[in-house]
Amino acid sequence: MNFLDESLILRNLRVSSWSICRPEIIIFLKIKSGSIEIEGKNLKSLSPSHIAQKIAVVMQENNYLLEMNVLDYVLLGRIPYRKSFSFMPLKNDIKIAVEMLSKCGIANFANRNISELSGGERQLTHIARALTQNPQIIFLDEPTNHLDLAHQHQIMNLLKSLAENEFICVVVVIHDLNLAGRFCKKLYLMNNGELISSGTPNEILIPNILEEVYKVKIAIQTDNINQKPLIFTPL
Repeated sequence: MNFLDESLILRNLRVSSWSICRPEIIIFLKIKSGSIEIEGKNLKSLSPSHIAQKIAVVMQENNYLLEMNVLDYVLLGRIPYRKSFSFMPLKNDIKIAVEMLSKCGIANFANRNISELSGGERQLTHIARALTQNPQIIFLDEPTNHLDLAHQHQIMNLLKSLAENEFICVVVVIHDLNLAGRFCKKLYLMNNGELISSGTPNEILIPNILEEVYKVKIAIQTDNINQKPLIFTPL
């Protein structure tokens, strides 16, 4: 799923495996052919700190960070902007981090330990850290996985707002087709590392395409409220 602008170009790209939100896609991707360009510059020509100022990645749960203070964790997003051997955040770094916590609706958790948060609150904390990088592009790996309905919709609405109101390119790997169809503008359907089809939800979320990939009978209805496709497997 994505809300894509032209700031990131994957030019005739062929890779050995395709998990778009792993760190390899940003820095360590083993490219068989083609190139990755950001604003007309080849990714290989950019330093890690420069890449981190343009691109943020939100992985699935980072258990090794659970004992960190929420504000301290979100401040990690400012590291790409620090000078060499500068280890303490500046006042502006703290200001930005607090603003991103507020944007994600978790400012009241700033002084709490990450281990004290629910799964949805932790995921919002990861997104706040990514936004603190002030990126143009955000990759997210299954950001709604294992979350309750309220947090799923809170996160997807937040990502949609970032794309539509702040013009951030948002790229999400997601398995929930109904969430993808409701919140995204364009879908890329993949199977075993291969791109099967791309287009709008109404173009991609149709039985003949989905049944070929998922090998199950698919039924589609239209949501009467937002006119989006609803996918289910009939009994």
